[in-house]
Amino acid sequence: MKTKPSPRNESIPRSHASTLPRLAITAAALALALGSTHALAQRVMGIDVSSYQGTPNWSSVRSSGITFAWAKATEGTTITDGDFTYNENNGKAAGVYMGAYHFAHPNSASPSSEAGHFWAVAGGYIQRDGKSLMPTLDFEVFSGVVGASSYSDWANKWCNIIVSDAGAAGASVRPVIYTSSCSAGNFDGSVAQWIPWIANYNGQNPQTGTPWSVCGGYDVWGAGVWDAWQYSSSGSVPGIAGAVDLDVFNGSLSSLTSTLLIAGPPSGGQAFGDFSGDGRTDYVIFRPSTATWYIRTSDTGAVSAWPFGNVGDIPLIGNWTTATRGNFALFRPSTAMWYVRQLDGTINSFQWGQTGDIPLIGAWSGQMRDQVCFRPSNGTWYIRYGDTGLTTTVSAWGQTGDIPLVGNWGGAGMMDQTLFRPSSGTWYVRIGGGPNGGQTYSFPWGQSGDIPLIGAWSGQMRDSAMFRPSNGTWYIRFGDTGNTTSFVFGQNGDQPMVGNIFGNGMIDQIVFRSSNNTWYVRDGHTGQVYNFGFGSPGDQLVHE
Repeated sequence: MKTKPSPRNESIPRSHASTLPRLAITAAALALALGSTHALAQRVMGIDVSSYQGTPNWSSVRSSGITFAWAKATEGTTITDGDFTYNENNGKAAGVYMGAYHFAHPNSASPSSEAGHFWAVAGGYIQRDGKSLMPTLDFEVFSGVVGASSYSDWANKWCNIIVSDAGAAGASVRPVIYTSSCSAGNFDGSVAQWIPWIANYNGQNPQTGTPWSVCGGYDVWGAGVWDAWQYSSSGSVPGIAGAVDLDVFNGSLSSLTSTLLIAGPPSGGQAFGDFSGDGRTDYVIFRPSTATWYIRTSDTGAVSAWPFGNVGDIPLIGNWTTATRGNFALFRPSTAMWYVRQLDGTINSFQWGQTGDIPLIGAWSGQMRDQVCFRPSNGTWYIRYGDTGLTTTVSAWGQTGDIPLVGNWGGAGMMDQTLFRPSSGTWYVRIGGGPNGGQTYSFPWGQSGDIPLIGAWSGQMRDSAMFRPSNGTWYIRFGDTGNTTSFVFGQNGDQPMVGNIFGNGMIDQIVFRSSNNTWYVRDGHTGQVYNFGFGSPGDQLVHE
C-alpha cells in the first residue's frame, strides 16, 4: 500500500511530514510546467501560503507564472495568521487571484464558532471584486467533532454559515473543502456540493496527472473529480524565501474564473435588478395601466410577465430572498402599505409610512431589503430594517422638493442618505444610517431639471451621475476624487438608469425611450451603444 501523503498542518512545524515523499519543484521546473506547449498551458498554476512564507514579493510571484493563491486567515477559534492581510492586499495588487482559508479543529469547537472567527477576519476580503477566490475550509483533523453529528455535517454547517454571511454582504459563494485524497474517505457524498481541493504529493506531472492516484475509492465528489490539486509542499517560487505549497487548477484560466472566482462588480456596485441570478442587471418595467411587471433577462432576452400590484402603486426592487436575486416590491400610497413578492411567489405585506412619502430601498442591514420613507413635508427619513422589522427615525434632514437617494459615500458598506436639491443644483450627503447620523457635507453639481443617479464607477456606490434631458448628456462626478466627465447618450423624455448589463463589473448606462418602446444600452467599458424593443408607451422603468 502506498504511503498516504499528509496535507499541511499549520499548527505544527513544517518538519512534521519530512519523512513523506516530496516533489522538489525548482523555479526552472516551474517555468517548464508553465511553458509554451499547448497541452501544458491548459492547467493554471497556483500556490497557498501562510506565515510560514513570511512576506512574499507578490509581483515576483505573479511574474513567475502563478495565477491564483489561497492565504491562511484563521485556525480554530483564536488563531489569526499574522501575514493574512499582507498576502491578500499585496497578492491582489500584483494581479494574483486571492482566496482565504481556515484551518479547522472540528474536535475542539463547533462549526459556528470557527466560522464566526473566520468571517470576522476574512469576511472583508471575500468580495465580488473580480479578484477574490471562493473561501476554503482546510480539513485535516479527524479525531472527533463538536457541534455536529459527523465530519461531513461539521463541514457542511461551516460552509453553509459562510454562504449565509457572504450572501448578507452581497457575495454569492460556493466554499472549497481542502483535504488529502485519503482523508476524503472520512466524508460522505453530502460534501460534494462544495468545491474539491485535493492534496496528494504523488510525483505526477501537475499538467497531466491526478491527485486520485491512491485512495481512489474515497473520491466522494465523483470518480476522478477534482478542481484544485495541491501536488507539492516543497516548491520553490521566485519572490518566496523557502518552500511553498504548489497547486494547480484542473482547467484553463476561463474555467478557473468561472469556478473559483467570486464573480460580479466591485463591492458596492452590485448587479442592479438581477432576477436570473447570473450577475447581470435585467431589464424591468412596470405597466401602471394593468399593474403588471415585465422582465427581460440580459443574457438570453427571454421576457416574462408577472401581475403584481394595483394601479397607482409605486414599484421598487430589492433583495429580500438572497443578496444576488431581485424581488419585486410595491409601496401603495393610498394605504401606506408595502408588498414584497418573494422568489417562491409568497407575498409579504406591512404598513410603513404615509401618503405623500417617497419610498426607497437601502442596505442598512447588509443587503438591499430595508425600506425607507422620505417625508418631504417634514424632511425626515424613516428606516425599517428588512431582516428584523426594527425601525429608526432619522432626524429631519432635507426639505420639500428634494430628491432622495441612497449611496455608500463613507466606504464602510453602510448606506448613507443623499439628497439632490433641484432648486439650487446641490447634493447633500449624510454619512451613516443611525438616528444621530454622522458627518454631513454638500457640493454643487447639476441644475434644475437634471435626473440624479448614483453609480459605482470609482469602485463603490458613491459617484454622482446626472442625466440632463434637455441635451441628452450624462455628467458623472467621481466620489473618491471629485473629478468629472460627461458624454452624450439619450434625449429628452428618456428614463435613465445604471446597471451591470454585461456582467464584467463595469457600470453601464441605460435609457428607456417609451415614445418608441426602445431600450438603449451604453457599454461602460467600450462606449458602444446597443438597442432593442421592449415595452409599451406609459411603461415605467424600475431599478434599484
